[in-house]
Amino acid sequence: METSVVKESKTLKDSKWIGTALSIFFPCFGFVWAGQYKRGALWLLGLTTSAVLALALLATASVPAWVVFLFVILALGIQLFSYVKSYQRGRMTLKNWAILLAYGLTYYFAPLPTFFIAQAFRISSESMAPTLLGSAKNGQGDRVIANKLSYLLSDPKRGDVIVFDTSKVPNLAKIQGPGFWTYFTFRVIGLPGEDIEIRDGKIFANNHELGPEDWVPPISYVTAEDLSIPSPRTNVSTLEADEYLVLGDNSANAFDSRFWGGVPSAAIVGKVTRVYYPLSRLNSPLFPEEATSQSDLIP
Repeated sequence: METSVVKESKTLKDSKWIGTALSIFFPCFGFVWAGQYKRGALWLLGLTTSAVLALALLATASVPAWVVFLFVILALGIQLFSYVKSYQRGRMTLKNWAILLAYGLTYYFAPLPTFFIAQAFRISSESMAPTLLGSAKNGQGDRVIANKLSYLLSDPKRGDVIVFDTSKVPNLAKIQGPGFWTYFTFRVIGLPGEDIEIRDGKIFANNHELGPEDWVPPISYVTAEDLSIPSPRTNVSTLEADEYLVLGDNSANAFDSRFWGGVPSAAIVGKVTRVYYPLSRLNSPLFPEEATSQSDLIP
């Protein structure tokens, strides 16, 4: 009877499923449970590398969706296989508890490598319709990827669709109030140092009319005054040396630079490069080349 109790206790202590369960919350930690530290580190390196590659490819507009899909499958396959390999006997020694604590703090509080490459966002409004659809149009809002490395070696270009932090836009931060911040997505229209004017539905930069050849969508823009909404600026905006004027493609329904001015370069998170969800909207064009008027832009 005494021998049976000892065997039960040992079986519970060395249960294989515990390593797999730990790996669900802490990827590849099952190898630590089994005392295979180097093997666990190699599996974690492989899993992280495949995830970083998949996200980097997803954030690169020129990469076909099927290539991205293959790398996503590879990353998921490595993770699934790590669960299988984690199904082995082990025990939580004092050393393993220390590693688990350090791993957990690092995993949940330190930024992951993918954070520095790209970030996913959900479009909630119709300010950029029909280029980007909010929840009112498709029930959930487009999910997009912003490439954070886009402007590492170059500046934003006219026509780019960008994501920026509203708390770092002075006039916008005042309107929203202290302690409030979010992310907005709009198209870059005005570049640093330019005088931007909306006149007769057209955009002028330093008195030069902008069009599709300048990567400005062929839509009819309206001024803030036309919308009868109070604005701290007129329809003429002189941008500072590090400011960008951004406008929504859905000009009649966009709370954009017409109301709160330019976006400092420090506020820009990255360039939107791809719609990745819903799948019916996968790789939707970010430039509405077919649109010729404001009415064409609102489905």
